[in-house]
Amino acid sequence: MPRKKPETDIDQKLGQVAALLNTDPLSVLGLLERGEFPPPEHRLINIRQISVWIGISERTIYDWIQNKKFPEPLVLGDPKHPQTPRRWYFNEVHEWLHGRPRGTCKTNPRKKQ
Repeated sequence: MPRKKPETDIDQKLGQVAALLNTDPLSVLGLLERGEFPPPEHRLINIRQISVWIGISERTIYDWIQNKKFPEPLVLGDPKHPQTPRRWYFNEVHEWLHGRPRGTCKTNPRKKQ
């Protein structure tokens, strides 16, 4: 009986993506090769992914949402239920992030030079 080849990290990730898309790994590879993988405007991300991506706490992001300083999430279920999943379109968060002002921080006035 032939021995099964050990799964690599890439094989594992491919399997995870396939499971998320409810398809098989070969179909995912085909989508990638043809450039048909869901474009950024169709990808949804959650608060944890955003938090890790931009290095800001989830609480801060929720504060920004409440103060209308961050894109509104899509509510995927009963909006009154606190555990209802909320997701953001990747491209909306990307555009928001790249629309932020750039510059250097001013030096701390209390700091002696």
